Amino acid sequence: MSKVEKVRAMLKTNNLTLKAAKNAIRITPEDTYKLILSRMCLTTFPKCLIRLTHVNMLDLSCNQIIKLPDNFGVFRSLTRLDLRSNKLRSLPESIGRLSQLTYLNVSNNFLTSAGLPPSIGSLTSLKTLNLGLNKLDSLPATFEALHSLEELKLFYNKFVVLPDFLKALSSLTKVDLKGNLLEDQEEYEDVREKPEPVEKLILVHESILCRRCIKKCGGLCAEGKAGENETEEERIYPGLMVPNSVAKLNQDQWRIRKS
Repeated sequence: MSKVEKVRAMLKTNNLTLKAAKNAIRITPEDTYKLILSRMCLTTFPKCLIRLTHVNMLDLSCNQIIKLPDNFGVFRSLTRLDLRSNKLRSLPESIGRLSQLTYLNVSNNFLTSAGLPPSIGSLTSLKTLNLGLNKLDSLPATFEALHSLEELKLFYNKFVVLPDFLKALSSLTKVDLKGNLLEDQEEYEDVREKPEPVEKLILVHESILCRRCIKKCGGLCAEGKAGENETEEERIYPGLMVPNSVAKLNQDQWRIRKS
């Protein structure tokens, strides 16, 4: 019987021991400690897990857990927490102590707006937050402190309006709002999907490019397209340095030697 199978057998008898939980921990190639207790038919949070505060990734998804312990904040090493598909109606206030958490999934539970503690605004490292498939109709005002948040999923909740502070979250680029009854859908278009940042474009004169770069660019220069009838002598490029004639003549020979 494998270690995972032993853990499952113990969970069925509500007899999970600390030793068995430790044996179920896996070390990832990135030297992080991962504990997966998904689909274990858990109805309560195993008390012995409180001793495993060094765990970085905890997966308790697809169980039937109704409540997390009040001292859940002891897991301060957590970077990823998966609680999806349980029966949670609220999150403990101490969850705000998980300062290293970057990923939190609490989708498909029974969370109400009253069950979201204000301390969730202390999760300033959070990048992905999934609150979909719950019973939420508002968010705590402390959400405006989540400046690292990049992706927020609120699908299939009970939102009619969204707080204005969501638009002020500078890192937020993806918001999933489908399945809600928002009064003005167009008002939240810019919240749902912000465009990706535009890369900077720097123009240089083709005379300072090597043949390989010119070939890569298609042999076209933006200035050349603008004035195709101009001669090289007629064009003026203030501030651009042009290689001297000797450098130009020896450029290919120098590159061959180097390569």
